[in-house]
Amino acid sequence: MRIAVALFFLIASVSADEIVLTPTISENLLPGISSFMTSGDATITGDGSGCQPGEACTGAAGGIYSTTVDLTNEMTIAEINAGFNLAYGVTVDSHSSNASLPTCDQTGGDCQDNFNLTLTLQDGTT
Repeated sequence: MRIAVALFFLIASVSADEIVLTPTISENLLPGISSFMTSGDATITGDGSGCQPGEACTGAAGGIYSTTVDLTNEMTIAEINAGFNLAYGVTVDSHSSNASLPTCDQTGGDCQDNFNLTLTLQDGTT
């Protein structure tokens, strides 16, 4: 009897389903910055003085770079609704003078560079 009970528990524990989640990691989904929309004093051309040709640069008036990525090109709606981790970031190179320049509201000349990175997730209906 003891062997039968022990064998039953052994079989019951072995037959339990085990779910293993394996994450899918995508490459960078963003297009190159040269295809971003720009506004204000944002350029992609660079002028050679502090910004090399082909680099994204903003002038004294500041500017905005923006783009849209449709996650449904990479994931199903069910995968999106199940949740996901999103890693994002940017590298910003600023002139060394920004450490000592006043903020822009305190001067009419050269002022500190400020950078904001905004991520907005939408459901496609807005």
